[in-house]
Amino acid sequence: MKKSYGFTIVELLIVIVVIGILAAITIVAFNGVQERARATTASSDIAGANKVVKLAEATAGSPVTTLAVLQESSKINATKGLYKVLTVCTASQGYAVAAELNSGDVYYSRNGAPAVKDNSVNALDPCPGFGWTTSTRIYAGMPTTSCANENGTCTFSGAATVAYGSLAQGRFTAMKDQTSPVACTNPYFGDPASGFAKACYVMSN
Repeated sequence: MKKSYGFTIVELLIVIVVIGILAAITIVAFNGVQERARATTASSDIAGANKVVKLAEATAGSPVTTLAVLQESSKINATKGLYKVLTVCTASQGYAVAAELNSGDVYYSRNGAPAVKDNSVNALDPCPGFGWTTSTRIYAGMPTTSCANENGTCTFSGAATVAYGSLAQGRFTAMKDQTSPVACTNPYFGDPASGFAKACYVMSN
């Protein structure tokens, strides 16, 4: 009679360990591909925003303003679902475009230069971080319908970036990772557009 042979415990453990190592390598490689894809998309969106800003400046014949960018905002193609925020800020020294991905990584460009990654930059208002103390800002993906007027309460589901200010003037402040309800008031957000009617907007980049 022939003896039947099976795998020993040691052999099974070796096979399991090898499979685990291969799976870990595959996951790391896949995550690396995803990260490169996100970086490429962010760089492309920032380059597109740079073109819009330059076009607005050339059309106006003067340094770009956030209101000019707002009027051209339909041309800024911020990839939906990729960002917490995509910001254009302007100052007397120039302008900057910054994007914070849902992963928390921040990419920015100053005065049309290629985008670079720098997680120390505040994507909601990058200009002060460059020493540009007086700046205004606009956010790509700004909805045309507000969630509440000034002194009202904004309600929504999940967590979101909420902008507060004047859509007509293109002046806003914003806060990331807000949960409902949010008070649309100057004490909570500060006053980005003194003398103008303001409202809250739930951003969905």
